[in-house]
Amino acid sequence: WMEWLYQEEASFEKLKPRIEHICRDDFRRLLEEAEETGKTPTELVYEKVEDLVFSGADFHESLNP
Repeated sequence: WMEWLYQEEASFEKLKPRIEHICRDDFRRLLEEAEETGKTPTELVYEKVEDLVFSGADFHESLNP
């Protein structure tokens, strides 16, 4: 999917920082927010996705750090 999305930039060296941002940094932030709010990480993800879907934002906007 990342290869399709970023086509010309689809080398491992260029994709790795994006993958790390999503899988490491954003996940850590999600866990911290869950602890602060008293919600489960799953509950927060559902809220964020629902807000994104109904906001009319372009999906690619959610992928850029």
